[in-house]
Amino acid sequence: EIVRVTGVQTCALPIFRNPVADKVTSLTGCNAVVTALLHRERTGCGQHIGVSLLDAYAAFMMPGVTVNETFVDAGIPPLPPRAVYRVVATRDGHVIGNIHSNAQFAGSARAFGRPELLKDPRFKDPRSRQGHLAEMWTELADAARHRTTDEILQAAVAEGVPLAAVKTLEEFMHDPQVAHNEVFVDYHDPRLGRIRQLNFPARFSESPVNVNARAPMLGEHTDEVFADWAREAVEPC
Repeated sequence: EIVRVTGVQTCALPIFRNPVADKVTSLTGCNAVVTALLHRERTGCGQHIGVSLLDAYAAFMMPGVTVNETFVDAGIPPLPPRAVYRVVATRDGHVIGNIHSNAQFAGSARAFGRPELLKDPRFKDPRSRQGHLAEMWTELADAARHRTTDEILQAAVAEGVPLAAVKTLEEFMHDPQVAHNEVFVDYHDPRLGRIRQLNFPARFSESPVNVNARAPMLGEHTDEVFADWAREAVEPC
């Protein structure tokens, strides 16, 4: 149903499958805990927090697809389905982007080598393009097949068009921007050797996060746990 409402295009690329609802619920739970801690700081009272997969998923996914369900009694004509981001095949790969404003469309027409589209009445303004999105992207896709990904991206940057290359996991992990941001970090573990994992996405100026740790082995921290509880450590069964 979300695919129908958003007008998502079919694409030959493999889908990146991910447990979005589970992850969003975790983030929602973290935000709720922080909010509850602030409430306790201000009032001295604790409280029970309830978070469900359904509610968290709906809060994350539905705002962009329920626009026609918002003003129930206003009699506003429904908006047509629209795929905001489109994947376009190039001569040697794919690019993805979002074209909305007049400046973005004009830059895209030039970047894809189709400046004559600027005179096409179907694409003269955002409202017109909204009614002919499939045709607009078809015109650009036909031109993209004759250009490389790098050629299109260089032209897009020069024109200020929000386009990016569709990357494989390996390409993403070796991307210069990913390296600059230190998205992945390596550290040496005495038992397992080099371990590579994702860095914490937020950067704190006064209390930086140290992610140089792995999940504990079975029973690895038993003594520390008992010590924290001020109990005598015992051998695990």
